[in-house]
Amino acid sequence: MRWERSKLAWVWLLIVACASDDGSSEDDATMKPVDVAGSGSPAGPQPAAAGAPAPTLPMQPATGGRSSQPSAAGSPSPSTPRPPAPAPSPMAGPMPQMPAPSMPTPDGVVFPGASWEAKSPADAGFDGAKLEATAAGLLTSLPGRQCFAVFRNGYLVYEKYYTGDEHTLNAGFSTSKSFGATLVGIAVTQGLFTTEDLVSTLLPMTTVGPNVKIKHLLTMTGHLEPPGTAFDYAMGQMLLGNLANAIATKSGKSIGQFFEQHLKGPLEMQDIDWGGGRFVSFAGNVSTTCRDGARLGHLWANRGSWKGQKLISDQYFQEATTAAFPMANAGYGYNFWLNVAYSRARRVGLSFAAMGANGQYIVIIPELQLVVTSYGNDPQGQMSGAPSLISGVLEALL
Repeated sequence: MRWERSKLAWVWLLIVACASDDGSSEDDATMKPVDVAGSGSPAGPQPAAAGAPAPTLPMQPATGGRSSQPSAAGSPSPSTPRPPAPAPSPMAGPMPQMPAPSMPTPDGVVFPGASWEAKSPADAGFDGAKLEATAAGLLTSLPGRQCFAVFRNGYLVYEKYYTGDEHTLNAGFSTSKSFGATLVGIAVTQGLFTTEDLVSTLLPMTTVGPNVKIKHLLTMTGHLEPPGTAFDYAMGQMLLGNLANAIATKSGKSIGQFFEQHLKGPLEMQDIDWGGGRFVSFAGNVSTTCRDGARLGHLWANRGSWKGQKLISDQYFQEATTAAFPMANAGYGYNFWLNVAYSRARRVGLSFAAMGANGQYIVIIPELQLVVTSYGNDPQGQMSGAPSLISGVLEALL
């Protein structure tokens, strides 16, 4: 009988050790559903049917809980001590969010409230006539323009509306990817996860490869093994729903709630819709205006700071605006296109942009505190209009 109890004790300790080593916990049991249907391709995402449920990435409940090993008589053995509970897994459940650190606002830079403060082109250092010429010239390469706007140091310097007005929403297509990368940056800055984390560790039921990290999804290089060796825009955007799921799982909020609380709210966005009132995808589906697109640009022009609060860390900013895998694509960061500013009149350093099908642009040049936005409906416009758009604005600088 004593040997039998000793044998049961060893079995019990072996079970406890295995349960402690698997890193799971009861908090991992659910994952927030995220619709990943948006395509962001030049043909554009198809709107969901009214009332249709959003497809989700499934996740099975984890089995990290333990129960007492019964004795031969059917009750816990009195000779088997109960081991202490293991420390919670660092990947388990919603994580506490760190408050945003305070940062001084650079001299001369302002941030919009509900509306933008305006400044004349001359007062902002531009030749107004050249900006007018740039606005008119856009119609040569992008005849379907809705809006074109220039912002510097947080001031609205110039805007042109070819149709509609400042509240007219435009489908952003793949500029949505840059909004998604911004949410990832906020989550990383809050300590919810890192760009080096394995997706399969954060989301055990994901279908991506075992070596794929968050940074591979952000750079469209996570579709092949080994990850980071090849860039594929079409295949890469099919995996972006994992980023949304990671944020929802680790924050304990739906991705729509996270967007409202940590990006739309702090930036006081006025005219923006992400998926017809519900979050759809990081690949597409953001509809917004030239003015609200510029709010995202102004956040990045200030290296992730907004009104004295650091929403995005310097480390994430540096990673996002550098080609992590230059052999795969030297011109792509974390869902931003890099080195987009071209001008014979002026050389600039870092420049990057959110770009989408049909000619949607949010161009950011931090050293000049310059943001240029343009939206419209030009089927061949994702890349073709960028050179004239950016060079014209740079050549208008005094």
